[in-house]
Amino acid sequence: MRILPSLNAQPNEYRERRDKYLSFLLNKLKKQIEEGSDKPCITGNILKDPEAKLNEMEIKSICLTMVSAGLDTVPGNLIMGIAYLSSEHGQEIQKRAYDEIMKVYPDGDAWEKCIIEEKVPYVTAFVREVLRFFTVIPICLPRTSIKDIKYEEAVIPAGTTFYMNAWAADFDESHFKSAHEFSIERYLDNPEGSGTPHYAYGAGSRMCAGSHLANRELYTAFIRLITAFHIDPPKEAKDRSILDALECNAIPTGLTTDPKPFKCGFRARDLASLERWMAESEERTKDLAASNFNQKLIHASSEPNARGIKTTAAVGF
Repeated sequence: MRILPSLNAQPNEYRERRDKYLSFLLNKLKKQIEEGSDKPCITGNILKDPEAKLNEMEIKSICLTMVSAGLDTVPGNLIMGIAYLSSEHGQEIQKRAYDEIMKVYPDGDAWEKCIIEEKVPYVTAFVREVLRFFTVIPICLPRTSIKDIKYEEAVIPAGTTFYMNAWAADFDESHFKSAHEFSIERYLDNPEGSGTPHYAYGAGSRMCAGSHLANRELYTAFIRLITAFHIDPPKEAKDRSILDALECNAIPTGLTTDPKPFKCGFRARDLASLERWMAESEERTKDLAASNFNQKLIHASSEPNARGIKTTAAVGF
């Protein structure tokens, strides 16, 4: 596509579309800074820093990284987490998770509080195990050594390209007992969580810079899903999810895991509360949607699910 772009027009179309929304958002931020109405953000800090010598393209590159870095990874973990919750073992996990959430939030305010705090260790442990078990980037991005490295009797010269097999590391029996079993308990008392708890984000100084954000996103999403819904298995066996970390990938040659389709059901635990939470979320995010993109962060559906049960699904914060 880079050498012979004329053979495929789509990359250029996607680039133009991307540049439009990046320019729109960046110009909007610059205007807000001038007016003094901006909210704290990474790009804003760069624009305000007199010592930051970044040109327009470099700033846009940072913006693009912030926007797109987790688009293929967090959804993969979220989908496979839902897939596991819909399994037979997942039914037990859901019950325990819901009970633990209710212990911390007996007044039913987990939906609101989970955005600002993380107080349910069982769900935190569940998120960690999802990240470990479903390593959505099985082979990490390449790294290049900057100096010679001595390994046993060999010397690996500077400039060598390395690929870390994150999937193999996450299923290393010398670090994770019964690594091929989905076990939340391995993280509850943190016996296997010290040091590098898993390799979903890579490891070392060049590991994913957005790992803390991804952790919070997944924690919030699962708290809300389990608080609002009971996730049921599909009616038919053929619609069950594939729970093998490699076999579940629809595109094995891709960089990230693209989960194969499956079905599951969502039963609202308390429809009145769910509708109230959705309305409150929509109110809180209405300013985000009031742009030229007219984005909708909240989507409600009352179509029959895989078990023929009418449900209402909510997405958004």
